[in-house]
Amino acid sequence: MSGLGDDWETFKRSVRELRKHRVLATKGELDPGLMGISAPVFDAEDIVIGSIGLVVSAPDFIDQDRFDAAKAAVDLASRTVSERLKAA
Repeated sequence: MSGLGDDWETFKRSVRELRKHRVLATKGELDPGLMGISAPVFDAEDIVIGSIGLVVSAPDFIDQDRFDAAKAAVDLASRTVSERLKAA
């Protein structure tokens, strides 16, 4: 289950929150011991057309500074790709 809600209204609210915060981190949802960090990629019409992600070993990211740096890197990558697509 995606964890975004059990009905349409809850799903839409969850997606709006995701768009606002830009970067999402999950831990162990698909594979125990792994952490995923992802951010959306937008087209010229500001529609999500994909995502940029990083999957790492969760124990490697116990340190908050490393985790914050990884989130910032994923966010920067998604913003850079989105800006280039909008300029194309």
